[in-house]
Amino acid sequence: MRRRDFFSFVAAGGLAWPLTARAGESLRLIGVVSAVSDISYTPHMAAFRQGLRESGVADGNQVLTEYCWAAAQSDQLPALVTGYVNRSVAVIVAFGGAAASVAARTTAAIPVVFLGAFSGDADPVQSGLVASLNRPGRNVTGIAQASCGLAASSVALIRELVPAGKTIGILVNPDNPDAVGYLSDLQEAARAVGQPLLIARATSGREAEAAFAFLQRRSADALLVIDDPLFGAHRAQLAAFAARYALPTVYCGPGFASVGGLISYGPNQSDLHRLVGVYAGRVLNGADPAKLPVLRPMTSELVINMKTAQTLGLAMPAALLARADKVIE
Repeated sequence: MRRRDFFSFVAAGGLAWPLTARAGESLRLIGVVSAVSDISYTPHMAAFRQGLRESGVADGNQVLTEYCWAAAQSDQLPALVTGYVNRSVAVIVAFGGAAASVAARTTAAIPVVFLGAFSGDADPVQSGLVASLNRPGRNVTGIAQASCGLAASSVALIRELVPAGKTIGILVNPDNPDAVGYLSDLQEAARAVGQPLLIARATSGREAEAAFAFLQRRSADALLVIDDPLFGAHRAQLAAFAARYALPTVYCGPGFASVGGLISYGPNQSDLHRLVGVYAGRVLNGADPAKLPVLRPMTSELVINMKTAQTLGLAMPAALLARADKVIE
């Protein structure tokens, strides 16, 4: 059977729900929901489907996957999740802490598999998503990223890169609740070492260029781009802006260095989405989410593009090069 992906969006006039094809009526449904837009997560959906296949589940053959993107309108998440519950989907996959919390509050019967970043002291236990990490104890499990440790190491990394820098710029997407939480962790980490930050915000590629121009006018010495699906979808564009404005930039996400960004640092998002697919597939195969431990990936990849460093006239610290997982010459 030809694979069919169904998309639904929050529209200005209400919710636009997809119609399930008659040929797929006997197939189980996976309902994907997120607070952000489709363009942000689409690059990772191939990895998600790969994870399903690794668990023996073929999207479009044994199951159909529907996608609901709240497009930065987080207040629409309850309606999106309720729609899935009313249609008795087999599993809800929630991308982002906000979507995970809404799904957990909305249903105690349908399994929920989440991928979320948790800032500060918050974690899936303190947030009420699960009873414990090892034994969630209810219908919710997934992949949890702890952003506080990553924030501290990201600040240390960029200070090592530009030790004489007085002001570090931060680029954040204010429409992403998870990214806003990570910004709070960055601010706390920066205060702890007396590092001034300059916040720039962008909710689209066009706004990102204006953000770079703003940072240049305010004499930012370097930039840290917060990991965000939107920025990941525009990674080549952001790398081009950094080159145009001659701004040494560290990107808290994968793939940026390979398209001309100076440094990529952070968890491999494609692998995280693959793990979500693996967990969703295991649940579809009968695994009890109450007994599937919440995974907390702790490793981050450091990739340095030396071509970009040379273009910027930047001397890369030897210690930083020695720690790199990959150096692009």
